[in-house]
Amino acid sequence: MYVFCRCEHTLTNSVTEACALTTAARSFAAANESLSELHLPQFAENLHAAINCFSHAIRVSHNQLLFSCCAAILRGCITELICFCLFVYLSVPYKL
Repeated sequence: MYVFCRCEHTLTNSVTEACALTTAARSFAAANESLSELHLPQFAENLHAAINCFSHAIRVSHNQLLFSCCAAILRGCITELICFCLFVYLSVPYKL
């Protein structure tokens, strides 16, 4: 999906580029969650990639003065991060 973003950037289609970046970010977040569910060792590279894609999508929207699109992406980013934090909080067993 990230390659699709680069193509849209080349075509100067900012709205579709931001949409593709958001989709890529959600895919990275889902991959991070899947690895966490399997209890595999990870270094949060998928989480960092998701945050990077979300921030790039916000930057693209802001540069083109697409403020409503920027707000929608920011809301999606916050929702994904809250879900991730809740998932981590609930999956870690509490130790006395």
